[in-house]
Amino acid sequence: MPNGTGRLESPARGIHAGEGIVFEQVDDEKMRGISYGKLPLDPAVAYMVVCGPFDDPAWEVANVAHEVGHILYFWEMGRDEARAFFCTGVDATHLGVRRISWQGQRVMLYGEALASLRGLDVLKQIGATHRSLATMKDMMIRLFATYCRTCTRDVVNEVLNDPQVRSLVN
Repeated sequence: MPNGTGRLESPARGIHAGEGIVFEQVDDEKMRGISYGKLPLDPAVAYMVVCGPFDDPAWEVANVAHEVGHILYFWEMGRDEARAFFCTGVDATHLGVRRISWQGQRVMLYGEALASLRGLDVLKQIGATHRSLATMKDMMIRLFATYCRTCTRDVVNEVLNDPQVRSLVN
């Protein structure tokens, strides 16, 4: 969790890699081209990025960075906001984005944009070149566009009017 100094501390000690995120690579064909972040509400449970096999290493980096961005965004939230974000993600996964409320779609779409922005920040911090950052940003814009296609037009327009989101897509 953020500790007020800008440094990330893991919520539990001993089982976390780096700044508190465990990375797990799985060799499962059902996970081909997929990565996801595990965002537990229990602070004793490890935050994790699970990544299946990818054919394109650049797409893999973009996806993993995006999922790390979700975790970083989740850490910025208060407990109630985090619970709402978590529950919205569960609803969107199980019901489909078009079947959740417009407020839920907005939370989800905004969260996807911020996850990409946080992921790009991580890539900058670890020294990604300008050229590779441009490639990653392009890939994250394409990823964000897939989420935009699942939401209603009014929600997409509202989210795209946010200055932070505009910084991703412009």
